[in-house]
Amino acid sequence: MNAPTVFWPDTIEAEPADLDMPEIVTLGAKATPKPVRELTLTAASKIRMRKPTWLWDTAPKGAAPQDSEGRIPVGSLTIAAGQAGIGKSQFTLWLVARLTTGTLPGTHYGKPKSVIIAANEDSREMTIGPRLLAAGADMSRVYFVDVVTDNNEHAQLTLPTDTKALGRLIEKNNVGLLVCDPLLSALGAEINDYRGKEVRAALDPLVEMADRTKCAVVGLAHFNKSAPSGDPLLAIQGAAAFGQLIRAGIGFAREEAAEDADETSEPTFVMSTTKNNLGRDNLPSLQYKIIPTPVETDDGTAWVSRYEFTGSTSERSVRDIMRANAEGRPGEDSSGQRSIDSWLTSLLTEANYRATEVYSAADAAGYSKDQTKRAKARLGIEAYKPEFNGPWHWRLTNTEPPREQEGSEASTHTHTAPFAPLAAPLGTRTCSECQAAIRTSGGRCVICIIGQGAA
Repeated sequence: MNAPTVFWPDTIEAEPADLDMPEIVTLGAKATPKPVRELTLTAASKIRMRKPTWLWDTAPKGAAPQDSEGRIPVGSLTIAAGQAGIGKSQFTLWLVARLTTGTLPGTHYGKPKSVIIAANEDSREMTIGPRLLAAGADMSRVYFVDVVTDNNEHAQLTLPTDTKALGRLIEKNNVGLLVCDPLLSALGAEINDYRGKEVRAALDPLVEMADRTKCAVVGLAHFNKSAPSGDPLLAIQGAAAFGQLIRAGIGFAREEAAEDADETSEPTFVMSTTKNNLGRDNLPSLQYKIIPTPVETDDGTAWVSRYEFTGSTSERSVRDIMRANAEGRPGEDSSGQRSIDSWLTSLLTEANYRATEVYSAADAAGYSKDQTKRAKARLGIEAYKPEFNGPWHWRLTNTEPPREQEGSEASTHTHTAPFAPLAAPLGTRTCSECQAAIRTSGGRCVICIIGQGAA
């Protein structure tokens, strides 16, 4: 029997892949088939369902499952992000201290776990170690990871190159938490952290490893200073993939002082859950402080910073604070910013005033307290106390020291038109008391308002 003749259409150039035939690749004298790539299907009925477990859960003891306040999931990647100098690193060491001593509320409560820290910025001897002691960590359960190579004594942990080896260490040493501070520095040098595809390729193996080993991974990140939207996830430095890959996010921000707060009070910060794919996303925001703490080192006493929750919640979340700042902070070329800067500079050029008096004058001129505080920071205005336990005063620091305000709040004064508020929002009028040119809504100039109290 004759074999059938096969005719190929002249218009089709067939490739081996198009014919579902293995391509033969010749390497010297050997020929190996091209690796086969197939698609498979898994029925949903075959999936083993799992409930989320939490490394850190702030719900009160005995709370019902639906009232869980899980913030950091086990076996997932969480990013903790905020501006520099706001306590992110101290927060992770707070976590480390409680996890290594079995006192962290969550699935490991009462069962101490080990921790691996991959930190490339802070000194172990002068910063991280003393801060761990101040936080109360079990130092025998905290490990720093190093890379040993034949040709590079300064090699550092690199993702995804070292992900598999890292997973083996986690499984061998009963590790419950991996801290990458910052996460960006662990990415390979060839990875562009502003390209989402490259970021995903580097971090997908880390996410898979975390799930397989049931180890929580917390990576620290910085906020972009110019993030326009005030959204904590979009503000994370680098590609948007950072915010998309994570199962949970934690944000940090400085909380503005209350209207009646004394300027002697310590700054208060806010920590919020900014993303929570596995749990509730309406968790309360928590207030915290950074406390100076003495620690005994081999060289004597050192003072380090320690993270401490105040026990109070904040009415405003990190997202609220960031959006308020984004909406209320004009750009460098904004007429609103130039207006209050000019007004405040003019006010403090002639005399130093109490902070409360400046706020009263600003309100009369049409500026909010928050606007005034931001102008104070931009202009480098100094808050000081002329007398011990006395009220705070403001003064310019880039000019000759102006004269102090004399007398009480009802002190007499003389001034000229240039000392009136400049470029204020309202129309120009004449002060009903001293006839100076003004731009306020109350009918009196700023000096009269300060000297006699706003009506």
